[in-house]
Amino acid sequence: MSYPINASTYPKAKTYPVGHGYGMRPGDPISIVVHSTEGAVGQSLSSAASYIYTSSAISAHYLIGRQAEIIQFLDPQKYSAWHSGDAESTYVNVNSIGIECLHARGENWPTVQKDALAWLLQELCRSYAILGAQVDTHGQVALPGPYQRKVDPTDWPHADFIAWRDTVLRPPAKPYQVMGLPVYERADHTGLLWGYLTPGQHIKIDDPSNGHVSELDGVPAGIGFVDMAGLTPL
Repeated sequence: MSYPINASTYPKAKTYPVGHGYGMRPGDPISIVVHSTEGAVGQSLSSAASYIYTSSAISAHYLIGRQAEIIQFLDPQKYSAWHSGDAESTYVNVNSIGIECLHARGENWPTVQKDALAWLLQELCRSYAILGAQVDTHGQVALPGPYQRKVDPTDWPHADFIAWRDTVLRPPAKPYQVMGLPVYERADHTGLLWGYLTPGQHIKIDDPSNGHVSELDGVPAGIGFVDMAGLTPL
């Protein structure tokens, strides 16, 4: 499922000059920082968007509403938004894309909002070859250290966010033909699980770093690991 992006209502770079909460991008973005707006509980999407749009001190590239609305303020390839402040070098403004989510502490996270965020992250990672590991929360990457100066997105523990991120940004599985090899229970290739696969079988691997099997002969597997040396790409 794809989501429409509203890039016309709040065109910050068309309305305000460089320096009004944003700057020029010196190169392609290499990371993404996820924020929550942290206004009043029940804040409207238009109120949050207007603040990001008009502010001379801060900005973001995108804002995602609680009903899966996606607003774009700045072209992430042309402009760096002032969103991360003092942060780890990978995530400073000139290197990162900033995504705000309409959320205040104590509110829930609607499934549709997370789904829209997942889709946007997938699109951006694909467009700019950003690694999933370089998508993180503002609270985690802001200096002087994790969840000291910044704590957003609130109500979404960092461990839970990372588990969710790794699920939605898992690379698509690729097909291989088996040349004859065992399947193991663990990623370090210990614990024989299925015995030997037979030559000619087709499997799909979604993580080549450890040989995780996601499909066997057209049937979802989702368990077990193989030695990639025993596979031939199709």
